[in-house]
Amino acid sequence: MKRPASTSNSFISNYPLVDDIYDVVPLPFTQKIPVQPNQPVIPNALRMVRIVGGSAPSFPTATHCFTIPGRTLEDAQAFVTAMQATVYWSSSRPRSNIERLAAPSDKKGRPIEYSFRLDYKCPQTGIHKAVPNSRKKRAVSKKCGCTSKFSIYHHLKSDSLRVEWQWKHNHNPFSAEEMKRNRVPKMVEDWLTERVISGLGWKAIHKLMYSPDIFAMGDPSVRAEARYIKYDHVRQLILAMRMKQQLLDHGWGMLILDSTHNSVDNRSLSKGQKFSLYTFVIRDPIVGKGLPVCWAFTASAASEPIEAVMKWLRSSTGIVPCAIMSDCALAIKKGVSNAYTDLDEAVKEFQHIIYSQNPEHSLMSFYAKWSLSGDLIFLSEGCSDLSCSRGVPVRAELGSNCERPMSWSERITGSDPAGSISKLDRASWFRPNIGAGPSSVAHRTR
Repeated sequence: MKRPASTSNSFISNYPLVDDIYDVVPLPFTQKIPVQPNQPVIPNALRMVRIVGGSAPSFPTATHCFTIPGRTLEDAQAFVTAMQATVYWSSSRPRSNIERLAAPSDKKGRPIEYSFRLDYKCPQTGIHKAVPNSRKKRAVSKKCGCTSKFSIYHHLKSDSLRVEWQWKHNHNPFSAEEMKRNRVPKMVEDWLTERVISGLGWKAIHKLMYSPDIFAMGDPSVRAEARYIKYDHVRQLILAMRMKQQLLDHGWGMLILDSTHNSVDNRSLSKGQKFSLYTFVIRDPIVGKGLPVCWAFTASAASEPIEAVMKWLRSSTGIVPCAIMSDCALAIKKGVSNAYTDLDEAVKEFQHIIYSQNPEHSLMSFYAKWSLSGDLIFLSEGCSDLSCSRGVPVRAELGSNCERPMSWSERITGSDPAGSISKLDRASWFRPNIGAGPSSVAHRTR
């Protein structure tokens, strides 16, 4: 029995070249309004409007196929960005044959057609299935069974980027009602993310969203993007920044890692696998209870995903806690140990420098070397009274039990005001003693 012909050969015989993609792709819904001369405006204000009431593109065939300039993955992603400026298409798992093309093979059969392929579908595809006995009184879903989708791939024979677009929707994505119900455009999301990262709260962002000249426009087909932005669009971003700051302020002592396996049933995994949820908790300095600061989903309960999560947390925040507490899972213990194996080298090098005759110059180069990975951030600040800090990383902020930052000579030569720090104490100051708790539970990191 012969194999069925590929999609590109069954109903398509020609892929005409489109020099300008906007001859096919509709113009973006969201556009920036430039500032008029001599017009007062607040810096970094949101000057974006949304064009409503447009018409969807139409083509002679149900699947419109064409070729666009370029041949690389970056060119394909640029086309996807232009497509998502109107409909926020949902991406499927990308397919790549680059490794198969690089490896020599004598296998017979159909030759490889493309080197990579990106598939996207309408965000309203599928049909909503109501959960029985659900407590939700308003189960509103935007799924309507839409079959619109498009694919872009690098065709090997022609060495070009080909697009296959099923453009017909069973709804109107250009209507004002759907624009209000759909996700915020990526341009607006990027603007909100930049404002939150800069440290602004919701009140300050709310003031930046309203430009009087934009809201004074009388055109009914033009609406300010600020009308579609609510606090829920930035709530998770603001909370994420607060949690990160809580971790930086109070996560240097003990980090608690809790695991919940088979917590999410997701059909994207094969063979009935389920996701595992890991929660990172620190001690709340106000109420003394656990405060969740980070979550991670993994597709496996092995040590490798835990090691990757710990390395990401360490590189993104610089946190190296004194201890990590968890249950008796061997995978967690192995993953945590592998994430901090290089700290042994730092400890040995520090001990060698601290007992040398002239540690001032060597310690400066040592700090420059290891601070690049965020391991020695706790050495950048000091407290004038270090006699009470044995076994704890010295990371007190100025103004809280700190009279002034200590100089390098005071830290190394022992000329501290209290005069109570010996060389042995300074070595234990760098590598804390983490002996509290059962050895099977607390995993020492440094």
